Amino acid sequence: MRGLSLLLLLSGTALMAQNNMSLMSEISTLRNGLVGAWRFEESTGTRYASVGTNSFTANNAPTNAVGRFGNAIKTTAASSQYLSVPDSPILRIGTTSMTFSVWVNLTTLPAGGAFFSVFSKYNSGATEREYTLLVNGTLTNFAWAVRDGANANTLTIVATNQVVQAGVWYNVICEYDSVGNQITIEVNTATNMGTVFNLAIVGGGKTFTGPLWVGGRNSDGLYLNGLVDELYVWKRLLTASEKYSLTFGWYPRFGSPYPNRAWTRLASFPGAPVEQHAFEECGGLLYVVAGTTLAGTTFYNTNSVFAYDPVANSWAQKADYPVKVQSLGLRTVNGKLYGISGYDLSNKLTNTYEFDPALNSWTSKTGIPIAIEDFATCVVSNKIWTVGGLIGPGASHTFNNLVQVFDPSLNSWAITNTVMPNPRALGDFGCSDGTNLWCVSGTSDMSVYPGLLASTRVDYFSPASNSWTQVASLPVAACYKDVEWVNGKIYSLSGATAYSEGYTPLMQVYTVASNSWTLLPPCPLTGTGSAMCKLGNKIYIVGGENGGRLLTDLWVYDPSLDTSQ
Repeated sequence: MRGLSLLLLLSGTALMAQNNMSLMSEISTLRNGLVGAWRFEESTGTRYASVGTNSFTANNAPTNAVGRFGNAIKTTAASSQYLSVPDSPILRIGTTSMTFSVWVNLTTLPAGGAFFSVFSKYNSGATEREYTLLVNGTLTNFAWAVRDGANANTLTIVATNQVVQAGVWYNVICEYDSVGNQITIEVNTATNMGTVFNLAIVGGGKTFTGPLWVGGRNSDGLYLNGLVDELYVWKRLLTASEKYSLTFGWYPRFGSPYPNRAWTRLASFPGAPVEQHAFEECGGLLYVVAGTTLAGTTFYNTNSVFAYDPVANSWAQKADYPVKVQSLGLRTVNGKLYGISGYDLSNKLTNTYEFDPALNSWTSKTGIPIAIEDFATCVVSNKIWTVGGLIGPGASHTFNNLVQVFDPSLNSWAITNTVMPNPRALGDFGCSDGTNLWCVSGTSDMSVYPGLLASTRVDYFSPASNSWTQVASLPVAACYKDVEWVNGKIYSLSGATAYSEGYTPLMQVYTVASNSWTLLPPCPLTGTGSAMCKLGNKIYIVGGENGGRLLTDLWVYDPSLDTSQ
């Protein structure tokens, strides 16, 4: 499967097309004018500022829960729970442009005719009403209100037209433009909810010297049933690309050149940029094999092979793969690479090829019994195990539930007698702990393709017992991504979300010992169709697609340097 369709790549939101830039530049500018940032990682008590010195006091014991990134503040309306921080010049609108960004997840929706307040600087007196972000129970939408400078008793209110649901994370960006005299609200920028709503404000905004509340409103309660995460305040307007970066998880508490020092950018891939390629370590080198590239508006498969040397931080071209293909499997056994099956844009292939690094040559081996694409694969006991993926003629979307295993020493394939309980596809979503084959997320529903209905399901297959076991689900569904196993943890990086044009930058990490997932600071290579491999205890990720642009980026992640774990 070609990743997201050409139609979606070329006709996705205009905002995504504007943001074909690296996260590096977005991160470097987002610190400019940032006057306050709160990540709400604390479980109780004071919620400290990551930027600035204005920390929030907890009122009526709000709790915490798993947030959009890390932890979040959780408030309950019935208990009148909220956070408050005293007035400060950085929190006043006045005559300066201002931007607020916050993540919100509602536990329940407000009743019809009622409201929840996400945050507010607002009291009962007419001159004390400065600004407030609300959830409207009647219209089930977000509304951003700022006091009209020309009339002390008037609020100018701009609202979205999207229906808000409980249990879904929304990134809400609210602005006051002191030059253009307007207020603006955006929800989930760069996804298919990314419409901008704005309204003129007469006389500009006015200030109020009362406290800022999160989870309620000072004048009339309007307490929130829900979670609030990552509240940031700028004394300026943001660019479209900066907003894009916010929706995909920017972290102000980390430093340059990337907010998580566990990541290092390496020499870019020198070939034509690809997605749906294969990436695997063999003999200390990292091989990128085949994949899909783009010329103008036309996708085509490539058979190019490049090897990256981590010691020299350099690339070298190797012998071409025998066929032009994408969505293939690639694994190493006893110092040799094995390329398996895949899709040539017309049919799924049964080919199996062996690469000998010493000879720089490919050799045809026994073909896989049932041709597949976009499947999970790993190595257990010097055998290559494949499961899931799509089968059938041409671009058929029939799911494969068979476990097929290749023994390189015998040059033979076999099919086990135990089927996958929830067949899935899209991306190499498999990895091995040395004993089991783990299958993380993917999709089990192609009914809306080229839209996506990503799954959260996670299972592992035990070749020893020939059985499947389901474990804790992935927090955020994703497909067209890759996974790797390092030191008792599974790392799922980036990928496509339920939105047909949406990508997640998330690093989702599963700890086997506790059967639990953790969300870590985002992966710098955000997109779909990227490929991962590991060398030692480090994870490498390369290529993929973002906003209609194919990537050549190569990054390495060292879990031992990640202080967020």
